[in-house]
Amino acid sequence: MTYAFQTPEKLCFILDLMNGGDLHYHLSQHGVFSETEVRFYCAEIVLGLEHMHSRHVVYRDLKVCSILLYMYNFIYRKVANNSQK
Repeated sequence: MTYAFQTPEKLCFILDLMNGGDLHYHLSQHGVFSETEVRFYCAEIVLGLEHMHSRHVVYRDLKVCSILLYMYNFIYRKVANNSQK
């Protein structure tokens, strides 16, 4: 998320553009992933969840349509490290 703001009636999020689409789109286009692709995506998801859990964040809505991909099929993980500022 790049930015967020709130009006009296709405909460708005400004998100980064992900040219790769979501995992649901890729599944619908390819049908079935190879075992190598499944292992890659599972490893990426586990790394993202471990990172969030290390920051005491629990993600309860994990589904294929909410997993965004970069244009090179890497799962999008934006890591904010405020300690380097």
